[in-house]
This record gives sequence, C-alpha cells and structure tokens, in this order.
Amino acid sequence: MPIPRFLSLALLAAAACASTTPAFAKWPQEGYSAAKGQANTDEATLTARNVAGLQLKWQRQLGQFYASAVTQAGPQLLACSNLFDVSALKLGSGASKWDQLAGVGNCGTPATAGGQTFLVSSALSPNYRNVVSALDTASGHVLWETDLPASSSDMGLNADPALSQGRLYVSSNRGQVVALDTATGQQAWRSTTGGNGVMNNDPAVAGGRVFVSTWLECCGNGARKLHAYDAATGAELWAAEVATSNMQRPAQPLGDKVVVTTDSGLVNAYDAATGALSWSRTVGFVDHAMALHGQAVYVPVGTSVLALDAATGNTLWTRQLPSGQGAISNLVWANGLVYLLAQNASSETAVVALKAGNGKPVASVPVSISGSYARLSLSDGMVYISANGTLSALGL
Repeated sequence: MPIPRFLSLALLAAAACASTTPAFAKWPQEGYSAAKGQANTDEATLTARNVAGLQLKWQRQLGQFYASAVTQAGPQLLACSNLFDVSALKLGSGASKWDQLAGVGNCGTPATAGGQTFLVSSALSPNYRNVVSALDTASGHVLWETDLPASSSDMGLNADPALSQGRLYVSSNRGQVVALDTATGQQAWRSTTGGNGVMNNDPAVAGGRVFVSTWLECCGNGARKLHAYDAATGAELWAAEVATSNMQRPAQPLGDKVVVTTDSGLVNAYDAATGALSWSRTVGFVDHAMALHGQAVYVPVGTSVLALDAATGNTLWTRQLPSGQGAISNLVWANGLVYLLAQNASSETAVVALKAGNGKPVASVPVSISGSYARLSLSDGMVYISANGTLSALGL
C-alpha cells in the first residue's frame, strides 16, 4: 500500500531533523586515544577562519592546586581534582552534575567508554595504596574497585591509563605494567619494566602492543628503555635502549613507528614491530607531549614548534612562537590546526593555533590562568585548559 504524500513528507522531515541532531564528539581519554597521539580527528567546529573568535565561556575552581586534564563523555566533562576526586561537569557552564569521592585520592585523568568512567588513584600513606576504580558515568556510582600491588616498590604516581578494546592498561611509576578487564576489574596480566629505581611513564596502546618508556628515579648512568608488550598476554615483545638521559613523557605510537623524547633533546622513532631505531633527531628539550597525526610529528621546543616527517625525521617546518612565548601545555592536532598554550616572560598566556601544514599562525587568543604548566583538551568546538586546579573553557 503506497504511503500518503503528506506522511511521506513528514517522515522525510523527521529524518532530516534526526540527521542534523548534533552528535557529541569525544575526548575519551588523555591524549584522545589509547595511542596518546593528542589528535582529535572528530573535530569539525573550529577552523582556521573562526578560531580567532574563541573567548572564555566559563571557569571553575576544581582543586586547591590540582585538576587533571578533561575528558568528555557525551554531554558532560570528566575531571579529577584534589578536592572532589572525580567530577562530572555540564558542558555549557562547568557546573557539577555529580562529584564522587572514589579511590584514595590523587587521581589522574579519567578515561571513559561504554557508560563507564575509569580512574587511577594513589595515596602516599600509610601503605602506598593504589586503586583503579570504575564508575557509572551517568550517576558517579562506583561499579568496582581494584587494588594494585600495595608497597612502596609498586607506588603508582603516573595515573593516566590507556583504554583499549575492553582492557584498561595502567603503568605504575615503580616498574609495573598491569592490564585489567573493564567489566570486572580483574587483572588480565602484569609485567615489569625493571628493578629498583626504574620509573615508568604512562602506557600507550596501538596495533596490539603496549608501549612504556622508562626513566631513573635518581642517579647513575643506566640506560633508559622503551618496552613493547603484547596487549593480549603481557609478553614482552622487545626492549630498546634509548639514552642515558631521562624520558619523562609517554611514548607515542604513530603508524609503524613509536616516538619518544629525552631530556637531552632527542626525538627518537623506533619500528613498532621490532624496536629497531628508525631515526633520531636532536631538537632541544621537549617539556610537553607532542601531537602526532598523518605523517607528521609536532614537537614543542622552547619558544618554537617543529613539524618532523614521521618516516624520516626530517624537518617539515619550524615556527617561532610570537612575542617570546614558550609552550606550557601539550600540543593538540584538530581539523588541520595545531593548538598549544603559550606564555611569555611576563606570564601573559594565550591559546595559539598554527596551520598544521606549514606552521603559519592563525590565532593567538589571550587567556588568564594561574601557573606555568597546563593541560589542553579540545572537543566539540571547545578548548579546555586545566591549570593549577582551575578549569577554563573557551568557545565561539
């Protein structure tokens, strides 16, 4: 039986409305994905033409001195702080939907998927307790908690986990790497990166492998290593000696490479399958996370940003930041632009956006923050800055 014309038109109109209903993009974990590449490939709102119109929409004091980077789960933001543990905030205002005292405090950036929010927290006393918690994202209700090994030798301070395919990967600052089942919190495997004094950075996951870079707690000239583990079993696939200077930023895989930086100013790329060194560049001290996208590695170095070819390490472009500014945040790639928070000697701070293809500046938006270190997230046309316990939100 044919559908009446008026009903057919109504159905078409309803379908059109449904197709234009905004779907919330996500920044579901630190670095956007388990690979920690700091690249949001879903972003479509902010462009080179409108990004200069960013303005402060709201600020929220979450902690006395600490708030984590922000992640997004649908219409709400998630962040940890030293006052509230973990909070769910309304996108438009930053007002709390719920606050939950979960874990044991000192939690890192939450990760979210499938209606659940995961966080890693640690307490330095009395027994160096380290807890992984799963919460219902809608309500904040605690679904499960799992204690990580409790001793000073397993103390976990790096608290930004990697979430991938039903597993939560946690890297303890004291040499442990643990995989947990997201449904139950049960341990799937546990491996180690070394003995006393070996410190882990946060894990990154790509291509069925878990990558963890290490540094040394104190003194000595022992080699710092990059480790690769089988994501399913925890078996160590390879370990590459990197340098005798520390690596205090997580490894970042991109395609068939995994890239690390060292305190001595190296950017090294290794074959992700074998651990063989692909290329090495001396660029200068890298104090914040790089952004990786396509065939480019974007690196903050002092008062400049460099773009390196991921295949060869050759320089694609170098851009001096304006007015003597230097990076004070991680970089973020989104919709053909590279974002960072930059600050000059007078503590004047701005969100800077550069064209990813040639480094040309397209915007420098002043923003008032406290401190000289910040975490940057970008999603759904909004830029979120976490600095010294305060969360700032900028939008069009």
